[in-house]
Amino acid sequence: MTTYDVPPPPPHVRDPFGRNATAEGPDAITWDDVNQTEQPADRLPETFWNATEVLQRIRQQAHARRVSPDAVMHAVLARVASMADPSVRVDSGIHQPATIGWYCGLYGPPGSGKGKAEDTAEELTPFPMINLAYIDISTGQGLIAAYLDLQTDPLDDSGKKKVLVQTRTRGYALATEGSVLDAMAQMSAAATLNGVLCKAWMSERQGTSNADVERRRALAKGSYALSMSLGVQEEPAAKLLEMGSIGLPQRLAWAHAALGPDTPAQRPAVTGPITVTTPAGDELPVTTWVSTLNSLRIPVPAKATQELDQLALEIAFGRGKEAPLDTHEPLWRLKCAALLALLHGRTRVQDEDWQQAAVMWQVSREVREGVQRVVQRRRRDEEAARRAEAVQTAVESQAAVYETVHGVHPSVVNVAKRAHHYLARRDAEIPARDVQRSTVQKTDRERYKASGAEGSLWLAALQYATEREWVVVLDGGLLVAGVQTPD
Repeated sequence: MTTYDVPPPPPHVRDPFGRNATAEGPDAITWDDVNQTEQPADRLPETFWNATEVLQRIRQQAHARRVSPDAVMHAVLARVASMADPSVRVDSGIHQPATIGWYCGLYGPPGSGKGKAEDTAEELTPFPMINLAYIDISTGQGLIAAYLDLQTDPLDDSGKKKVLVQTRTRGYALATEGSVLDAMAQMSAAATLNGVLCKAWMSERQGTSNADVERRRALAKGSYALSMSLGVQEEPAAKLLEMGSIGLPQRLAWAHAALGPDTPAQRPAVTGPITVTTPAGDELPVTTWVSTLNSLRIPVPAKATQELDQLALEIAFGRGKEAPLDTHEPLWRLKCAALLALLHGRTRVQDEDWQQAAVMWQVSREVREGVQRVVQRRRRDEEAARRAEAVQTAVESQAAVYETVHGVHPSVVNVAKRAHHYLARRDAEIPARDVQRSTVQKTDRERYKASGAEGSLWLAALQYATEREWVVVLDGGLLVAGVQTPD
């Protein structure tokens, strides 16, 4: 197939800091200034964005809409992938060619811009009028059903019998608040959803066997493709990664939805949709062009095939156990490289596509590991809180038992005993305030207060000590040791 060239976007300011790169004076900058800016490992770097006009256009549109370029980039790939017929496949040269459905997880707190990133991606990659399965994810069976419609059974002479027939081959799932992940992590009813999503990533056979043929849902292997954009908040993301063995976290492309350090102070102009130019000279949105492709095998460079083979061997012989969330790296990068090629109007993966896919994988991995660190901190905090609660419960339980037997809180007894020993060692008349400072410890005060006791621990202890003649109160607020000695 002929490779289509992507025309450059209209002139615009491409400085990510909102300044004019051609200006003179204090506003003048050079790209060296930009490249010297500290670049976090969990954000796509300047070298990635500056590689092509298309990537520059995506970042500029994100900056114009005040959303994360990384999130928009992955949402764009998901939308482009959703336009590809399942007969459009990427060929690694090793395994059977794979469909290019793309799953992205846009990670961030509420209000960070997950939904706005999807809106911006829609501006860049509008969908043409095709029979697309728009999927509101709830259950696995519901996802399969989105590709099907009830039609008259051709084998039924009466024409009354209805059967479910596949009428759509491409699907796009959108969940901007991560509710699907929360449901998957908590509800047994959603258990089938994970299996369906994992199979759909590789277009494997899907199906259920009900007694009622009219409700029987099935999708043949390779007959459909699914792409998905999820907005993932911290809590669902943490629960999802804690269930890493279920398979979905390995397939997701992770990106920060919150604005990054490259956000310009001054918004640039909007750019408009990404387009390609056909050999006939027609300019089409890239999504429209991708929707027209059929029976296409997207080849990769020999270097990519060699690297994929090496990755597969490393995972098979040890790395898979050491890093279970990396087990789908070969196919992830293969899909990503194919989508980058299509995004630029090409039907072959070039070396630069493969290199950029490697960058995107590493950044996605950094984001995912950052989420894992949040999970680990949360676990430590929860464990510390449980230990503190257990200790407090034990202390209160011990105090309750002591009070039942002796009629007094143990902290009162401890302070009273210390007061006697303190005065006895000095064998002198000592001001009460000095005895208080030397005998009332912080742990006693905390336990006394935690038990619900009211009033002063010191006054309760002093009264207790004088009643047992451990301490004698003299005029002028002086104290001396009493005639009795505590056990």
